Amino acid sequence: MSAAAFPAWRRVLAVAGRETLFRFSNFGWLFWDLCYPAGYLLALGAGLSHLLVADIAGGSYSSFLLPGILVMAGQTLAVNSSWALFTDRDNGIFFEHLTYPLTRANFLGGRLIFNLGMGALQSVVLIAAAILVLHVPVDPGRAAGLLVAALAAIPLWFFGLFAAAIRIRRMDAYATFQNIVFLGALLISPVFYPIDRMPAWFRVVAFANPLTWSVDLLRAIAFGNLSVGRLALEAGAYAAGTLAAFVFALRSLRTALR
Repeated sequence: MSAAAFPAWRRVLAVAGRETLFRFSNFGWLFWDLCYPAGYLLALGAGLSHLLVADIAGGSYSSFLLPGILVMAGQTLAVNSSWALFTDRDNGIFFEHLTYPLTRANFLGGRLIFNLGMGALQSVVLIAAAILVLHVPVDPGRAAGLLVAALAAIPLWFFGLFAAAIRIRRMDAYATFQNIVFLGALLISPVFYPIDRMPAWFRVVAFANPLTWSVDLLRAIAFGNLSVGRLALEAGAYAAGTLAAFVFALRSLRTALR
């Protein structure tokens, strides 16, 4: 049976549904997706807010931290999804999926939709925790803007790590790559601290980090403290990077059996 026998939306939703059933039937994956970012927010927000009282965007460390953790949550979701894809490829389930009546683009799109759905759930959990536990002032309009921007920050990481999970063959090599990318991007970014007072070399590397571009956008939505020119430049760079990552992921998927 060919993919043309089913509407495209059914094929995409079938892939997204499979990912949902798998993730929600595995408590470990679900905990990592939803509770890990919230743990960072609550532990660091509650533990450091009374210690870091200097001039900082948002007026408190909890407020400053929320936009960064929202972006980190989407990156974490992409990491977990790519690892699940790697294990599927390693045990052969991934190649079985490629025999189903769906196109490679359907397969990629269904997994992206699942990631966006989980990202929305993550964002709601994080914003609610920030408001109810850390008492971060977030009005409904800014909360909606943060949620939309947090979802927009997911695709670049999803596509890039998706391609890596297909192309890297050894589990130890993939685990090393994933840790370097995740921790490296996280630590050399403004997720946990403002970078404007860091050494020049640190700022140069951080400004080239896609995680920085997304965090800057969310902080602009939350606090309105960045220049329009800089945000436009970072948004353009992120859009170009996302497009390049999508093309790379689709090409990797189409050559997966070679």
